[in-house]
Amino acid sequence: MGLMFSGLLFVSGLTASIASSLTVNQLADNTDSFNAFKNRSVGTINNSSANDFLKTHFFKDIHTYSSVVPGLTDLKKRKIDAFIYDEPILQY
Repeated sequence: MGLMFSGLLFVSGLTASIASSLTVNQLADNTDSFNAFKNRSVGTINNSSANDFLKTHFFKDIHTYSSVVPGLTDLKKRKIDAFIYDEPILQY
C-alpha cells in the first residue's frame, strides 16, 4: 500500500513540474510577442478600454474602428498587423 501511494505521489509531482514549466515558458514568450507589436499597426474599437490600454503602453500606429467587423476585415486584408479587443467578443 505504501509503495502504491509513493508511486502515485511521484507521478503527480512529475506531472505538476512539467505543467508548471510549460506554463512559465508560455508566459515568458507572450511578453516578447506583445512588445513586438508596439511598432506595428494594430486596430481596436474606438473609445474602448483596449484603445486606452494601447495608448497607455505607447503603441505607435493605432487604427480605431466603430465595430469589430471592419477591424477584422482590415486584418484579413492585411491593412493592420493585429486587432486587439476583448477575447470573448473576438471568439464570437
